[in-house]
Amino acid sequence: MKHDYQSNEQTKRFIAQIDVRERRTPSVQALLDILEVEPDDLVLDAGVGNGRFSLALTRFMAEARGRGVVFGCDTSKGNINKLENAVNDRGISQHFYPVETAPRQAHRLPFKDEQLDCILSVDWVPWKYNPLPYLQEYARVLKPCGTLVVAESNVKLTLDPPKHVSQLPRSKDRRPLLQHAGFDIFSTFDVQNYIWIERAMKPVLVLS
Repeated sequence: MKHDYQSNEQTKRFIAQIDVRERRTPSVQALLDILEVEPDDLVLDAGVGNGRFSLALTRFMAEARGRGVVFGCDTSKGNINKLENAVNDRGISQHFYPVETAPRQAHRLPFKDEQLDCILSVDWVPWKYNPLPYLQEYARVLKPCGTLVVAESNVKLTLDPPKHVSQLPRSKDRRPLLQHAGFDIFSTFDVQNYIWIERAMKPVLVLS
């Protein structure tokens, strides 16, 4: 399935004009429900974009008086700075930690093995030409029984873009790749404003 998308520089300029959204739209709330995050969880938002998911997760932890932390990861310093300003303005920065990665090192995360409870990746992994190293890294840093939610939205950015193709368009392509990366117990969800949403779990024990 082909999608219109912007080049990196166009995307950066476009995203820089988008305010971090605080309100929980139904589509944002649906994804958070699928993630099944708890107030004390350590959560990675891989590819924060305009920050709507990181901000919603951070507010949830603050309102629930939890001890959880949201790690907002992105290759764009502008996206990270905008999100940091948003959580600082709302007085919830104790539940947020920025993680900026170099574009060519985005699949190498600064976490120990089995450190995180949940990972959310919206419009990030699906657009990588080789998603497997990212998925393997997510499996490494997730705790046993940790949850990964990967999703592709149907939002199209149109500023004279080149054409890109999602690397994970069909369930029959996604699940073998996720399994190869170290995941099992797959669930697919049909939610408005998303082309597909896949949830996978990291097994407690890997049998050879």
